[in-house]
Amino acid sequence: MRITGWHVDGYGRFHDRGWDGLPAGLTVFHGPNEAGKSTLLSFLRSMLFGLRDGRTSDPAIPALAGGRHGGVLRVADELGAAWAIERHGRDLRVLDGDGTPHDALALGRLLGGVNRDVFEAVFAFGLTELEALGGLDEDALRDQLFAASLTGGGSSAHEALATLGRRVDGLYRPRGDSPLKTLDERLKALRAERRTALAGQEAYATLRAREADAADTIASLETRLRDGRLEQDRLARLARVWTLVDPLDRRRAALAGLAAGPTVRPSDVTDARDADRAAAAAREQLDEVAARRRTTADALAELQVDPGLLSAAEPLRALDREATAQRERLLARSGLRTAAGRLADEARGAVADLGPGWDVDEVLALDASLPARREAGRRATAVAAADDAVTGAETRAEEADRRVRGARGEVDRREQAVGGLTDRRARGVQGEVDRREQAVSGLTVGRARDPRTPAGQPGQPWQPGDAASSPDDLRGGAGNLPTGDDRSPAAADLPTPEGLDHASAALSEVRGALQDLLVRRGALRSEVAVLEELRGRAARPVRSTVPKDDRTRVSVLLLVAVLSVLAGIAIAALGQPLGGGALVLVGLVVGWADRTGAGDDADAVADREAAAAEAAAQEEEHADRVRRQEGRVATEREAVAALERTVREASPVAGLDPEEAAAATSTALVERRAGELDRLRDRRRAADVAERDLAAAQEDARVAAREADEAREAVAAARAAAREAGDAWRTWSTGPGLPDALRAEDAVALLAALERAQDAVRAAADASSAVEEADRALTTWSRRAATTLADAGRAPADALDVSAATGSTAPGDLAHDHDHDALLLAVADAHAAAQAAVAAQAQRTALLERDAEDADEADRLAARVATHATRRDEVLAAAGAADLPALEQACADTDRRAALEVAVREGDEVVRAEAGGGRDGDALIAEARTGAVTVWAARREELEAALPALDEERTRAIAARTDATRDRQALEASVDLPRIDGEIEAVRADAARLLTELRTTVRARELISGTLDAFVRDRQPTVLRDASAWFARITDGRYTDVRQTLQERRGKQTPVLQVVPAHGVALDPATLSRGTREQLYLALRLALVGRTARDATPLPLVMDDVLVNFSPDRSGAVAEVVAEVARTHQVLFFTCHPATRDLLVGAGGGDVRVEELTRG
Repeated sequence: MRITGWHVDGYGRFHDRGWDGLPAGLTVFHGPNEAGKSTLLSFLRSMLFGLRDGRTSDPAIPALAGGRHGGVLRVADELGAAWAIERHGRDLRVLDGDGTPHDALALGRLLGGVNRDVFEAVFAFGLTELEALGGLDEDALRDQLFAASLTGGGSSAHEALATLGRRVDGLYRPRGDSPLKTLDERLKALRAERRTALAGQEAYATLRAREADAADTIASLETRLRDGRLEQDRLARLARVWTLVDPLDRRRAALAGLAAGPTVRPSDVTDARDADRAAAAAREQLDEVAARRRTTADALAELQVDPGLLSAAEPLRALDREATAQRERLLARSGLRTAAGRLADEARGAVADLGPGWDVDEVLALDASLPARREAGRRATAVAAADDAVTGAETRAEEADRRVRGARGEVDRREQAVGGLTDRRARGVQGEVDRREQAVSGLTVGRARDPRTPAGQPGQPWQPGDAASSPDDLRGGAGNLPTGDDRSPAAADLPTPEGLDHASAALSEVRGALQDLLVRRGALRSEVAVLEELRGRAARPVRSTVPKDDRTRVSVLLLVAVLSVLAGIAIAALGQPLGGGALVLVGLVVGWADRTGAGDDADAVADREAAAAEAAAQEEEHADRVRRQEGRVATEREAVAALERTVREASPVAGLDPEEAAAATSTALVERRAGELDRLRDRRRAADVAERDLAAAQEDARVAAREADEAREAVAAARAAAREAGDAWRTWSTGPGLPDALRAEDAVALLAALERAQDAVRAAADASSAVEEADRALTTWSRRAATTLADAGRAPADALDVSAATGSTAPGDLAHDHDHDALLLAVADAHAAAQAAVAAQAQRTALLERDAEDADEADRLAARVATHATRRDEVLAAAGAADLPALEQACADTDRRAALEVAVREGDEVVRAEAGGGRDGDALIAEARTGAVTVWAARREELEAALPALDEERTRAIAARTDATRDRQALEASVDLPRIDGEIEAVRADAARLLTELRTTVRARELISGTLDAFVRDRQPTVLRDASAWFARITDGRYTDVRQTLQERRGKQTPVLQVVPAHGVALDPATLSRGTREQLYLALRLALVGRTARDATPLPLVMDDVLVNFSPDRSGAVAEVVAEVARTHQVLFFTCHPATRDLLVGAGGGDVRVEELTRG
């Protein structure tokens, strides 16, 4: 069965909303929180199985948007036939594709006998169900996973067995005391006593016979009643077997309709497909290689190489590398010749410039080296420096005298400026002192002060003469102003910088405390107002009656809600967001409750009672709110008092009236005092600057006088040094042979001229040598070039006299520069041709090598094409298929045939287990295949009508036995037997009751144990095998096996679920992480889905956000697994995470349908 769509008439937030055309694969319902995903999941469960307790609507998910609670679910059975399941409250309608109504049995057939518990345990689950599995013990987990598809799944089979075992032990224990053994011993004693009392009674046997006849009649009637009830049970079992036989026969018919053919495995299809692809790929590569070989052959045909050029390539390369130098020498040779003549003329002119009597030999003989010039320059510089030193010393002496005069004038001006500032400061300070003395009059000293501040005696009024209230104290803010000789006239009447800083720090403390105080006072007023309002509301009685007229109704709850919201907003605005938010939330809840119940006039009486109870609760809550508000008021008052103390304590240090500051309604007083402190600080800085300037001017005057004295001494020293430098020059100039009358500054110029003349003579000689060297180099290269060109078969032009170039050894073989140019061009052309030949030869070699490689590659590819084609043909021939599509169809037929064979075999086992063994079971199955549902129902109705009549007849027989018993008891009364018989009957009744309970309990335990063992034995291996495969897929092979083993626990063998990692020992699921454990339980459920689908009709798999606790790699693996399951089962996946939606869409490709849900 699969779901094709549904229509919601009224359920939660949905009204008149439908979805159609849902595919048989994967459908993802995505939307944010409160978009209705859980509502749709609950709707699907309700449509399939109804409301769990039979209510007409589900109060947890009411029809909020209107409409009748319920809707229509459209499904398709295994054969594709359309069905509609319609539910509204208790009303159920099951319609086929033609609109024909059917009974609830048709819905059971569609569900394949799966009930609600099995559906919710196996097919529809979310994160809550996965997490719930982690809290179960081993037995409970085993029941939940492997016994889920038993009728009544969800209850613990092991728990039932344990309960029944405890009850059996409590009824009868072979050894030790038990109720049945005690009753048996008591009955034996009473019978012996009764036999003794009845001895000699003649009529007793007759009465006992009447009782026995009545008892036989009762037994016969009870047998008929039991047979009738057994027949009822048989008919019910027959109906259940019919629901299993019907789909089994359809599978068997489908299996018979599949033609027998060869068995084709998926691996055969994969091998054939891979071989075909590999052959095609190899064939494409072979074509590419053949194309490359043709291109290579064409390129080889176009390449031609000259052997002569190839052999001369290296000499030509060497000549070409030297060609640039040859051109440069050729270009430079004429210049060198011209330069040699010019330098010879310059040398003659330089010698002539020295004056008459100088020749080349004398010029070269005189030492005009750099050391000689440096020594002459040093001595000349020393003479000039001595003269400059004398001039500089005299200039500095004059400048020092001017600075002394200027410094003395500056000192006079600074003294006048300081004197004027002192007069102005004195007048300003006196006014400030007078104002401060008036401000502090009447204040008392009773609070803590800064320990650095001198203070008057505690409790005494401040006086202007006190240390703490003097004018200096007020100006400095701390009373620590310097006094005596250490204060200059300008600063004697101003506070110290330390005192100003101390007063500013105290003023900042007052400012912060005062700002906090103003805020706290406002909060206190608001809290007091709220408290008064709450107290006023507490004094007013709350009326809880329900108005008769809707137009004049004044809801008490609404009034309370409005007041709570207003009070909450006020409290939040005053700095208490938590308390205010709580009141607002209470108001909204009360208002909602009032509005939702305002229109229900039919329940007026109940509303009055509820309103009265709510009013009492509100009064108690209001009293609590008043107490909490009183606590907040007390807290605010304490904070205000603490801030007032802080303001009063810091105000005197800052120069403020403590009481005035504490009573201030703003910070204006503090800001005025701050302005006054800033002005005092500016005056203090101005006085300090003036004093520093005066001291600096006095120091400058002293320095200037000292520098003037030093300058006069420097003049005398400079003059003595100048005389010593002149004497030293005259002594040194006689040594190098310089003219005696030559001055120091002229000697340097003469030596420079001599150096230039020497350089000119030497340069002329070097130029002549360079011309000769250039001629030799040109001739050598020309000879090599001509020889190489001849060897390469590249003779130069006719205009070039090569024979002369190669046969003569005298310079100037090529007399003209144009001959050299022609030779250079010939060498360049030959070198280019040789390089082209080398490149062509290298290219030819590379082409030949590549062609050989391509030939080898072509042989390998041809062999590969043949191998893969042969493999593909072998697989096709073995399967009897003409091509790949035919092979794939044969594989699909094989899988379908195998699945149907397994389903038929397992279905036969399930039917046999339900019908029972032997001929009775065969007869029951044969009768079930008749499908005579109407006949069975009629028989059940007959039994339901006949059994009450038999029960009445049994009642009459019991009455007859009662009469006989009464007569017997009258006879027995004569021998005083009532007590004994009464005790015997009581003991018999108790024993019969306990024996019946014991037999029923033992039989029930045997049935449950046998059924559970058979079920787990038959189905557990398949489930665990499939779960192992899924779990390995999800964990990427980290865990390879899921199994159940027996372990000794509390003296008995207990089955335990374990997981086996790829490399390691088996682990208990409790040791896994939360995400991995949930992945294990998901794999087990997917395995159960496959098993249950094979036993009964495949049902849709519904999952609700089961990936949220998985890591990204595991989430991707689970998405691929879900997409794979969706290829054979319909999957409806609900999620609020876009990433989960994208993973599922990516895993399913284009076969995934996405339904977007919104809050609107």
